[in-house]
Amino acid sequence: MKNKKCILVWLMAAVLLFGACGSSKKETPVRDYQICYEACPEAAYSAAEWLSADGRLDFPFVLEEPVPNASRDEMFARFYIPEEALKQAETKDLLQLVKRYPRSGLTAFYLYNEPSHYLNYVTQTFNAVDEFYSRKDFAETLLQTYMAEEMLPAQSFADKEEQTAYDKERNAGANGIMLLEVMLAQDVVFEELDDGQRRQVLEEVIAKDRIRDEDDRYGRCSGFFASVKELHEAGGSRWYDYIAESEPEWTVYLNEYWENHYWP
Repeated sequence: MKNKKCILVWLMAAVLLFGACGSSKKETPVRDYQICYEACPEAAYSAAEWLSADGRLDFPFVLEEPVPNASRDEMFARFYIPEEALKQAETKDLLQLVKRYPRSGLTAFYLYNEPSHYLNYVTQTFNAVDEFYSRKDFAETLLQTYMAEEMLPAQSFADKEEQTAYDKERNAGANGIMLLEVMLAQDVVFEELDDGQRRQVLEEVIAKDRIRDEDDRYGRCSGFFASVKELHEAGGSRWYDYIAESEPEWTVYLNEYWENHYWP
């Protein structure tokens, strides 16, 4: 019996040890942005270049301009923000960069995959995302930023160049809003907000969804509802349960929307 007890204790210790090893690996993943930076450090900008004269974080290059003949590693190494600049940045400035990141065109393909693919790709290739989630005020900042975002209305201009520029800005803004919605839909955000803030999220998401409904140029592409539904079907979503329990009539936004947008 004594031997059996010893074996049992050893097995339990082994399970805890391997579990600890596994969790530590999850906490420190090797991101694509680190791999790209290490492959092409010469393509990266210095911390001083990422910080403006007043210490605010901003892109040190024109975001929409492609780099001719650049390799994949070089393209993504440009977006590597040095640790010094990351730590000095305000949380709201980090989120502004994350929101604008899709304007680079590097995420366009993943925009049309599952919402989780979109967020994962942005997280893997831009280190501002990991830094943003490490901040204590990330959820509140995300909510405030999303509520302040306005979806530009459709407009017609006589000048073709002016029309093209406006439509480009409108679409880029819509894609940035969609990324914020995908981020808001994550359980980690739900857990950081109080009940009043959660209702603010839902009310604002629904308000923006109604704008999309009335403006066919935007299409039915709410990142929030798509993400919540995807997470629910993949194993569970705190947001989905919250909606079903507190506002069951709002589940129509999940169920009807899921059948009509471009995410499968």
